[in-house]
Amino acid sequence: MKGGLIGVGYIGVHHLRNLSRLMNEGYIDKLYASDVDESKKVYADKYNAVFFKDYAKMLEHDLDFIILAVPTKLHYNIGYEVLKNNINLLIEKPMCMKPAECLDLIKLAEDNKLILTVGHVERFNPVIQKLIDDIHKGVIGDIISMSARRHGGPRKVDTGILLDIGIHDVDIMNYICKRDIAKVYAYTLKKLSDVVNEDYGVILMEFQGDVVGTVEVGRLTSVKVRELHIIGTKNCVSLDYIKKEYSIIENYITGGGWRDYMDFIKKYTPVKKVIKVEGEEPLYIELKTFIKCIEGNEPPPVDPYDAYKAVKIIDAALESSRVGRPISL
Repeated sequence: MKGGLIGVGYIGVHHLRNLSRLMNEGYIDKLYASDVDESKKVYADKYNAVFFKDYAKMLEHDLDFIILAVPTKLHYNIGYEVLKNNINLLIEKPMCMKPAECLDLIKLAEDNKLILTVGHVERFNPVIQKLIDDIHKGVIGDIISMSARRHGGPRKVDTGILLDIGIHDVDIMNYICKRDIAKVYAYTLKKLSDVVNEDYGVILMEFQGDVVGTVEVGRLTSVKVRELHIIGTKNCVSLDYIKKEYSIIENYITGGGWRDYMDFIKKYTPVKKVIKVEGEEPLYIELKTFIKCIEGNEPPPVDPYDAYKAVKIIDAALESSRVGRPISL
């Protein structure tokens, strides 16, 4: 198995680190890396990868797969070239800038019988896997609402905050809910002077079947927040992606009034069970799963049509913010 990485930047270097680990574990026989910045060769040397400044030269080495971790605006053109060379492809999220570009790549992959998937890495987070397990077991009951908060992180200039990190939570809500979205409404702001696109935004999604999803994202704080809260008919769940904490809160409504403030606090303080969820680094699991799918010629966990759907929702959210009204899907 021979694999390559295109783009050794902020995220790419972590792909390279995990790919090197997989090579040491015997899943990869030879590893290649490419970046237009020749100074990134230091990372290739560190992780035992053959370095190329020109990725086209790297594609000549009969590779089994490519990880694409370049700026989003380059995903479509480079991704198309990789697939034209009959190489399986994992693209960092988002799949592309526009929904139509996603569909072009999907069609090319299908025509060439290649595996195409997208790095929606939060799906591989142990707390999300715990959540999916509890949903299947009926612990939460029917989902009523989902709300996510995602703040902090590096500033980017090629995409706004919704397409950059808001898409994580849009994808997770689609993954959890398994319902089509009827309408999308969004409000965005641009507060930082050194960015072109929005750096704060709120998305409200109306799922079919009376389920609501809200996503709040921003780069206006140095404090990193990655949270998801779900209200169900049986129980509520709160999870912290960073701390790997998973909390189950009994969903009940007490009757009657309260005698005084202390009685009020006691009566309306829910029973909360906090679980520390252990597990491997999500990016490592994502890459290992991708390689195993190639070996077994199996469909990847992140279907490319799911990734397309997430881009389509973000595209509708940006349109909603521009025109100031909900967008029907």
